[in-house]
Amino acid sequence: MVICIVTEHLRLMRFYLLAVGLWPYYRTNLVRLQFFLCFSILLSFVIFQLTPFLVDDCTVNIIIKNLSITSYFSIYMIAHVAGWASDDKIKGLLEHLQLICNQLKDENEFAIIKKYGNHAKRYAAVLTSFSMCSMFGIIVLPFWPRILTIVSLINESQTYAKVQITTEYFINQEKYFYLILLHLETVLWIGTSTLMGIGLLLLGYCQHMCGIFSIASYRIEHAMSMLENSSLDTELKMYKEMTYAIDIHCTAIKYSELLTLSFENICLPLALLIVISTSMNLFGIFKNMLIEGDIETCMLHVIIIGVLFILLYLLNSLGQDITDHSNYVLSTAYNVKWYIAPLRIQKLLLVLLQRGNKTFTLTIAKMLLLSRESFATLTKASISYFTILYSMQQ
Repeated sequence: MVICIVTEHLRLMRFYLLAVGLWPYYRTNLVRLQFFLCFSILLSFVIFQLTPFLVDDCTVNIIIKNLSITSYFSIYMIAHVAGWASDDKIKGLLEHLQLICNQLKDENEFAIIKKYGNHAKRYAAVLTSFSMCSMFGIIVLPFWPRILTIVSLINESQTYAKVQITTEYFINQEKYFYLILLHLETVLWIGTSTLMGIGLLLLGYCQHMCGIFSIASYRIEHAMSMLENSSLDTELKMYKEMTYAIDIHCTAIKYSELLTLSFENICLPLALLIVISTSMNLFGIFKNMLIEGDIETCMLHVIIIGVLFILLYLLNSLGQDITDHSNYVLSTAYNVKWYIAPLRIQKLLLVLLQRGNKTFTLTIAKMLLLSRESFATLTKASISYFTILYSMQQ
């Protein structure tokens, strides 16, 4: 029995990466052109968010207001470039994961890996639904005053619809409103597809690693269940099964470490930019809601913060899941009846337990520990930076 990881568990991820030219296979000239066009659109939108600094007075409030949105769209651009630059690493990790799954030994192990593959598919469906709702919310915001007028049946003249994101195209923005809106929609689609593709890729890697750790636990339990029939042949089978368990546990740890090394050029700058962007968008909510009363712009900041928090939580939660599953392997080794096992089986278990003296964690560039505690710490840092911005306003 063979499982194709990409076609069975990561199909939606493949669709997103293909859509923006980041799929690491078949890099033809047409795909390179596709990547260049997508990147050019993302870059142009970031540039047009910075051009207001050329024509407006650069006060602290204006700088923070513009950069709060620009930093968010910069995440799209950085993720897109990093995804293209990491094509060999992405391809190598996919092939390595497929090789690990090809070495599974029985139907129970295949059932475990399918279970975690289905988890990845469900997460993909939920995140896709959320991303579509977020995109729809940002696109609808320029028309929100008109919608309220129609719903409330108020016969009042309304100002023209406008995008809540401050840009300077050096054209009549009222006349070319729909072209500007089309630019925004295209950027949202490319950026969302990029983040979804890379995010689902990371999620798929981590979910399958959780499955591999669970298979290690299963192999330990399966090996120790042979104690009921004590014989020389059974002892040899136990030793062999326990060796397989330790081997796949080591494989899971090495793969997880390789995963962090491969994606540290994406995860670390994105995590730092998310913290900065969250702080400025929190300030944007405060300023637009309590001071200016601009509900539409406030809602834009709320949507952006929602996306940023989910990205940050997902990144840290994946690391926490791998740590928990690694700890469960050690817990399984502690709880089996190792004390009545043959001596050489006990020695194998001792090797496994000695490795568990230090909790296995995923760390990005020896700086960012991926865990729920880190999520709380980064959230606290965002709020702290927000209070600094608030004190500057005072």
